[in-house]
Amino acid sequence: MKHSIYLLICVLGLAGCSGKFKTFIDDFSLAYDTPGDVNLSFEKVRQSKSDLLYIKLGERTVVALVLGYLENGQHKWLSADNKMLIMEKGRIIRTLGLPNNLLALSNLEADPLKQGSETINGKQWQRLIDWQTGQYGHQANSTFENSGLETLTYYGHELTTRHITEHVSYHNYSQFSQTQAISVNEYWIDLKTNQLIKSRQQLSPSSEVFEMVYISRIARSLDDTDEGV
Repeated sequence: MKHSIYLLICVLGLAGCSGKFKTFIDDFSLAYDTPGDVNLSFEKVRQSKSDLLYIKLGERTVVALVLGYLENGQHKWLSADNKMLIMEKGRIIRTLGLPNNLLALSNLEADPLKQGSETINGKQWQRLIDWQTGQYGHQANSTFENSGLETLTYYGHELTTRHITEHVSYHNYSQFSQTQAISVNEYWIDLKTNQLIKSRQQLSPSSEVFEMVYISRIARSLDDTDEGV
């Protein structure tokens, strides 16, 4: 496993510093040397020198991804089996290693997720999407809804979040017989830190849902309020 991780890190330009590479490998071992669903202790998450992200794709087990690189506002999250999720302000904007990779989104600068959750209600966003399997330039329209406050519990402590719902309609999506298909994305923003700590995203109407929990951000939020366990 470590050999394949090393190759992926080289692609990202992370292997130039041996100390950084060793830290990265250690965090991969921490995140992936666990059978079944990953469920790391509060202390292990706190001690990780790289940010960890819990992710569940469809009905698969929960795994932890490691933040490999932060570049130009994009977070690049790596898995042990050479998958990569590239995110911008919490939105998945590109994938590597999946059967039908998301290649590109247009108009990212206008994404309401970048403009703050307090005023997002009713905001709209239009972009074009490219997928690897010959699906290019498909239009998607989003409408955002502030779904109110919601309490999430981690490590026995509650975090108050703002729940944002994004309703997405896809026009002329050729994998479907109808001319329009829909999906729903959800985001939970920690009110104390104003950071995204959980999201559910569907990259196309036919794809499985990614459920993501930013467990390192949660640990820091609990640490800041002396609520760590």
